[in-house]
Amino acid sequence: MKQLTAFAAALAITAAVGISILLLGANALFNQNTVAAKDSPGSVTSVQGTSLSGAAAASQVDQATLNQYQAQLADVQQQLTDATDQIQQYQQLLRVLARQGLINISADGTIYIPRFQGNDSP
Repeated sequence: MKQLTAFAAALAITAAVGISILLLGANALFNQNTVAAKDSPGSVTSVQGTSLSGAAAASQVDQATLNQYQAQLADVQQQLTDATDQIQQYQQLLRVLARQGLINISADGTIYIPRFQGNDSP
């Protein structure tokens, strides 16, 4: 059961770090205080052969990047929701096991498994 608790804690910490990294990336993406690159080209030619200004090309790249980040954020949010649901299921299982006397949970969260001898039952 300690492994389960450790797994749940690791999962929660990993999700928190992942979300904070995504939020930092989104903040950098939406930051209006940017400086143009020193050697940026004046125009870019697209695949169709039409010429786009540097700002228009950057806008298309920004929109594509934004769409990618939004999709990744939605995936991470779904993973977090799934992990939260799973943790709640584990907590409910632990409560049921404790109610039936199969385990004892101390105030600090330590889980003890009582030893039964012979024909003893909980």
